[in-house]
Amino acid sequence: MEVQRTEINNNDVLYLQENYVVTDDIFKNEHIVFDKVDDDWKKFCTDVLQFDIPKY
Repeated sequence: MEVQRTEINNNDVLYLQENYVVTDDIFKNEHIVFDKVDDDWKKFCTDVLQFDIPKY
């Protein structure tokens, strides 16, 4: 059973997925922490976090 996260601690590891959704597991469709993806979020990820979608 999946438990909904109610807080994020300093030692938590989160994953920024290729679809810009943030999860607390490696799988992009499970344990979603943040999924309100818009242009501002994408710009933050690119400019501030220097996130670059992997090219396969």
